[in-house]
Amino acid sequence: MSDLVIVKERLIFLASLISNLIESYENNFKIKIKNQQKKNFFLTTKFSNRK
Repeated sequence: MSDLVIVKERLIFLASLISNLIESYENNFKIKIKNQQKKNFFLTTKFSNRK
């Protein structure tokens, strides 16, 4: 294989790695936001039921 083909394959591989990292980070961030929203919901319902 020529050097250009090897470089092209490595760039494609790196691009897919970066894409997967970004997707993983976004999913993790969404889960953290959902968990925080659940905590906030339960905290507000707990305190509003204490009247």
